Amino acid sequence: MSLLCRLVLNASVLLVPIAAMAQPLQPPRSPHHEALEAHRDAPTHPSLIADEGQPIRPLRQGLRSAAPCATIFGYLPYWESSDNIRWDHITHIAAFSVEVNGDGTLGNDHGWPWTSLVNEAHANGVKVVLAATLFNPGEAYSLVTTPAYKQAFFTNIKNKMLEGTADGINIDFEGSGSYLEHINQFMAELTEYMHAEVPGCEVTFAGPAINYGSWDLAGLAASCDGIFIMGYAFAGSWSSQSGANAPLTGGTLNITASVLNHYAPVTQATPEKLILGVPYYGHHWTTMSSSARSTVVAFQGSTRFYNDVLLADIYGRQWEVFSQTPWYYWYQGGQWHQTWYDDAESLGLKYQLAQDHNLQGVGMWALDYDGSRPELWDELGDRFVDPCCPDPPTAAPVVAFQDDFDAGASAANWALFASSADYTAEFAYDYSDRGIPPAPHSAGTTIGLKFTANNNDQVPDAAAVNVYPIGQHFAGAYRLSFDMWINYNGGPGGDTGATEFMLAGLNAAGGRVNWPLNPASDGYTFAVDGEGDSNKDYRVYYGINEYAAASNVYAAGSQDHTASAYQITFRAPPFETQGVPGKQWVEVSLAQADGEIRWRINGVTLATIPAPAVTAGNVMIGYMDLFDSLAVPAEDNFIIFDNVRVEYLPDPDCNANGTPDACETIAPGDFDADGVTGPADIAAFAECLNGPFAPPLPLSPTCGDACLTAFDFDGDNDIDLADFAAFCGL
Repeated sequence: MSLLCRLVLNASVLLVPIAAMAQPLQPPRSPHHEALEAHRDAPTHPSLIADEGQPIRPLRQGLRSAAPCATIFGYLPYWESSDNIRWDHITHIAAFSVEVNGDGTLGNDHGWPWTSLVNEAHANGVKVVLAATLFNPGEAYSLVTTPAYKQAFFTNIKNKMLEGTADGINIDFEGSGSYLEHINQFMAELTEYMHAEVPGCEVTFAGPAINYGSWDLAGLAASCDGIFIMGYAFAGSWSSQSGANAPLTGGTLNITASVLNHYAPVTQATPEKLILGVPYYGHHWTTMSSSARSTVVAFQGSTRFYNDVLLADIYGRQWEVFSQTPWYYWYQGGQWHQTWYDDAESLGLKYQLAQDHNLQGVGMWALDYDGSRPELWDELGDRFVDPCCPDPPTAAPVVAFQDDFDAGASAANWALFASSADYTAEFAYDYSDRGIPPAPHSAGTTIGLKFTANNNDQVPDAAAVNVYPIGQHFAGAYRLSFDMWINYNGGPGGDTGATEFMLAGLNAAGGRVNWPLNPASDGYTFAVDGEGDSNKDYRVYYGINEYAAASNVYAAGSQDHTASAYQITFRAPPFETQGVPGKQWVEVSLAQADGEIRWRINGVTLATIPAPAVTAGNVMIGYMDLFDSLAVPAEDNFIIFDNVRVEYLPDPDCNANGTPDACETIAPGDFDADGVTGPADIAAFAECLNGPFAPPLPLSPTCGDACLTAFDFDGDNDIDLADFAAFCGL
């Protein structure tokens, strides 16, 4: 049975206070580092290792009776107890920690494997992630830049993980330094290694709350499966004024800015890759006065929620609107004291931020810092457990159009438009003649559609060709996908005249050649070259209007293949030119769903168009050369399409009331599940009606079952006049 591997690199650097506080000369140590040093001589808590010597149970697979509907990821330090964990309110526990040396060897493992913890977690369907810590930037640099040390670490940490039957690895590196220049590549290699060694691994990375310029966060997201945002340590021992540890708002540095500004490319393109970390601890200072944000006299230390909630009741809980966090103050021994912390209300607001932007989930430092108090578990339950319902069965997409070009008669299925006669189109081209292997979705055949542009004569000129499936019109949630091979003359980077572009589009009228040199172009068009010799290798158009790199449409934040996100996605080898998809088969998809259009290659999101202005029309594939230079040799420049498919995607909310159909009861006649039969239900009946002996025909083809649930009164698997009579009788 494969293990789920979660690699979380927790590079917690440069977490400094908000603008109103003094920034330290050196980056502060994170709460992880501070806590490890404070407890270095502490034993591993008995609750974690009581079953030492007993067999370790594998993770229990299948549905849990109650479970969060988002990731809940909690660090559990070795000195803390697991007795207070609510197993039905958490999905991942990071066992903190095994220490790492700069040469790739492992140091103190603090009693790992924690048999009792792993067995109890696995029995409850909760994954255990082994945390590995290295808090010396110099040693981190040696590790991430020395191939022998890297490989030793990869092997050692994998073996240590397997020793305890853990479900993943949490890598916690810390401190600023030149190692950060290499961290994305290190994570990409580590991810690749773990995916190969432990199939099914999920690789995530816990990054800084604020990007001070050292991080390429879009590239980081592309190098792994997700990022854990350490959303705390905005204040601490270095602060010159008291203030919030994790401000939601206020100033220029806060949690909202982290998610929406610093992580903007990821939040917009792949929010499911982000886990928002929050603190279960606070900070205590002596201050010059009782006023909020008073000048600090001395830092007294970090606090824990289970103490703070009691003391706030005694001294009077305050609420700062500026940061949306609680605090309290008191006078003792001739000195003012202040403690700023987070409670259920302030954490709930942060959870709402994560939910509003569809993040993967939330996490915390650290479990058991709330002791046996119920408030924080209750807030997690209210947000992430109680509203959940079982995932609906995964419905298969409905195929609306497909062509694998094998039959030899595909030309009759497509309407062709070109900018001039300077193109070729071969609908039954055997690409094995060029030594190209079968496409990924082919059953061993090598027949596809081949285009060329600007190379069938000796006159250099820009040219384009499009094809549209004849008689097709698509709306709602649907996806165009195909296998694509784009070829070019020359080696890496191409040679003279090499730059030509794949074209693919959605929601076009279908009666013209769509490319940027035709003023009548319509719909949404997506383009990429194969060799990277353009400064805009990735292009998205609405009509002839090109989205600029600064538009936030591109997940990499750039159109140039040199951006790290492209470099990681299309690595050489296997791709000849790193950063672009030339001379290899790739799967391209354009999907319209959930109010946006996403362009993906090999499953990686390259661009997202929110709220498209046009949501229905035909699909297009094509090829273009925007430049008036000829390729030499011309026969090396071409594109091949194979296995073109258009599919309607499953609609989880057929009645569009905001609640997934699987989470509500649709009573007979009440399609919108509002408790009454009204005009909306009448309109829905008219849409579903398709007569006897025929399946319902709703606008979304995957919603036929919802039609039958609401309107098939006589149970004969159709919606006809007999059902209409019964409907009118309600």
